[in-house]
Amino acid sequence: MKKRGTAGLLTAALIALLWGVVPAPAHAAEKGEEAGVKAPEAVMTAFHKAYPKATIRDISKEIKDSTTYYEIESMDGAQRRDLLYRADGTVFEIEEAMKTADLPAKVTAALSEKFPTGKLHKAERITRGAVIEYEVLLENGEQNVEVLLDAGGTVKSQAVAKDEDEKAESGESDEADED
Repeated sequence: MKKRGTAGLLTAALIALLWGVVPAPAHAAEKGEEAGVKAPEAVMTAFHKAYPKATIRDISKEIKDSTTYYEIESMDGAQRRDLLYRADGTVFEIEEAMKTADLPAKVTAALSEKFPTGKLHKAERITRGAVIEYEVLLENGEQNVEVLLDAGGTVKSQAVAKDEDEKAESGESDEADED
């Protein structure tokens, strides 16, 4: 009986795959990404050379402004790191989780001024070439707000965090983050 149940599930899954009715994960669909893809050899070589001890959590593909990028979500010990590569293996962007206490003084001062009662929950350092920005999630009253700042503390953007984003974030193991 158990065998037949498992076989039935496998058959249903195979039929679903053949008919293409298995949806992409919600986070991938929302970001315009294709999840579960295989990155080009140049991307994988560059990643493993730069982070030989890191483990890959997910690989996705996205197209922005007619350029194809491959995102590798990884863990390197306790460090969560997401990298965006071009197909030739060059790094376009690095997002690294960090402790909120490690944010630059100008960034924390700007956040304190703009959100005096805000409580910091998460922080990421985003590096694109020589440009460094910081993305933080903070609780401001009844809302969670995502704020993007440059290294000098200038707010570049802010948005109320969606419930789906918060749920996705809470499912991650961000050892480098603080509560």
